[in-house]
Amino acid sequence: MSLATIALSIAQHVRLRRDRMLVGLWVATCVIPLLGLVGTIAGFTTAFDSVSSSSADQRAAMLAEGISEAMNATALGLALFALFLASTIVATVRTRRASPPGPLLQAGGEGSGRSGQEMRSASS
Repeated sequence: MSLATIALSIAQHVRLRRDRMLVGLWVATCVIPLLGLVGTIAGFTTAFDSVSSSSADQRAAMLAEGISEAMNATALGLALFALFLASTIVATVRTRRASPPGPLLQAGGEGSGRSGQEMRSASS
């Protein structure tokens, strides 16, 4: 094996790991708002359960506590979503800028420096 082949193999392995990490970041970015929604539902469930099981003088306080729990879960979910979305977009842009062209681009595809006319005449 030549040194160039080893370097290419390592570069492909690193690119594959990086792409897997980006997929994980995108999945986490998509799941976080759903976790906030689950917290919101749990808060409203707590609020309405407490209203049905408490006395008239405690209902307002119990309802306010449950709604507060729901709104805190919503705010946390949205804040984490914004943070993860920004981080994921930055990571994606940086890795796309830093990565060399893939094998398809090196073989005469877009970005190889060959014009469309040169590629058509080479294929015929």
